[in-house]
Amino acid sequence: NPSRFPHIIDWKYETPLHVYTEPVEGVDYSKVHIEGWRTKQELLLELSKGGFGLVWDGDSAETCSGVFGEYLRYNNSHKASLYLASGFPLVVWKQSALSHFVLEKDCGIAVESLHDLKETIDNLSDADYQDLVDNAKRVGQEIRDGHYLKTALKHLS
Repeated sequence: NPSRFPHIIDWKYETPLHVYTEPVEGVDYSKVHIEGWRTKQELLLELSKGGFGLVWDGDSAETCSGVFGEYLRYNNSHKASLYLASGFPLVVWKQSALSHFVLEKDCGIAVESLHDLKETIDNLSDADYQDLVDNAKRVGQEIRDGHYLKTALKHLS
């Protein structure tokens, strides 16, 4: 639903954005690359080409605001798990529940605003990016192995 992500429709950044969804009639997507729906296998192949998985929700590029943005303060997005399980480094909101994990595991970057995205990515060396990819793959393997679920269950008993 484009009204849920106006920052994508009004993308004004140099960093290219590829969105895997079907376009909605009457919405101008001229500033983003609408890639259409993909099966899980097709999406994993696309993700293997490189880049970052954007975990950003809400109605603003400035911050994750609104009901969906506030959700990210307290919960782990399924999208983040998908990206990591695919070995894809993340871009997360600094105030999200995932920010500490992403920075501690060095499997992505955290930004306060999408306005910071280009500069943050530009400041990464190729070696820095490769480290993020390697760490995302390691965390992804742990997700696929159920490591985090098993750890959580141990703490409950």
